[in-house]
Amino acid sequence: LVTDSLSLAEFDRTDWKAIDLDYPGRLAIAFSADEPEAESVVALFDRYGTRLSAAEPSGGKISTVTVDVPRGGRYFLMVQAVDGPPTAYSIQVTLGDTPTQKDVPAGRPGF
Repeated sequence: LVTDSLSLAEFDRTDWKAIDLDYPGRLAIAFSADEPEAESVVALFDRYGTRLSAAEPSGGKISTVTVDVPRGGRYFLMVQAVDGPPTAYSIQVTLGDTPTQKDVPAGRPGF
């Protein structure tokens, strides 16, 4: 679980987090902004900058996005404020087995 904040007024619009995975699998990305009026986007990119998944979560609620990652390696998570007041947020990424990777251990990747 990682916490951080975004603020358009203070020019702190975008946060990037690197995720290093040892195995392929299904990532579940859970995002929650503290301020209900804060609008933000969460997106996952591979090491080449290709967007794999994106969601526009609403403030005050937990939004979860899942995406299958085809291999281990470094991935990048972008959290970006679109509109609204400054907000703190929390984000958690978990890695689970894909149907074809039954022998891959599940766990939380490090940031």
